Amino acid sequence: MSNEKAFFIDRTDPSAWSLVFANLLTIAMALKFNWSLMELMWIYWAQSVIIGVINFIKLIKFPAIALFFLVHYGIFHLVYLVFLAAFTFGGESPINNGSPIQWSWVWLTAGVFLINHSFSYFYNREKDLARQNPDALFMFPYARIIPMHLTLIFGGLMEAVGPFNFPIIFFLSLKTIADLVMHKKEHA
Repeated sequence: MSNEKAFFIDRTDPSAWSLVFANLLTIAMALKFNWSLMELMWIYWAQSVIIGVINFIKLIKFPAIALFFLVHYGIFHLVYLVFLAAFTFGGESPINNGSPIQWSWVWLTAGVFLINHSFSYFYNREKDLARQNPDALFMFPYARIIPMHLTLIFGGLMEAVGPFNFPIIFFLSLKTIADLVMHKKEHA
């Protein structure tokens, strides 16, 4: 393996650096503005939906798989949406610090991920089309949502065992690593 492709990131890949930038911007804003895990969950739920839409576009030349992916991934995210809405609008939750959600920042940051994933799609499109594997395409997005799934399950516990920044840093680190690993696998 060359030095340019070491660890999680290909140093010559601008789409990987765009992903790093989007994640670091989110981390910096979360720490600066004291975001709750709930705000981050909304941002990464939106990112996951964006990833799903782009993945559906990639799968469209395999209609049966694309339709199954759309239904399965869509239901998965509908369930996440129900949980997020319940935690957000159902009163204080273990993963909400009690402050109101800063929706403008949530959507602005989600927009940064939309730009990132759109750029990555167009930048890597030719290379990805040349070696498209529908089974792998179907599975890639699921690995990226594992950190969100774990945070929904263990968010309250993380909030209870550590200071506010601990769960934020833990969740964002896990999520960023998953993003970079899956980006590398998807576009290798």
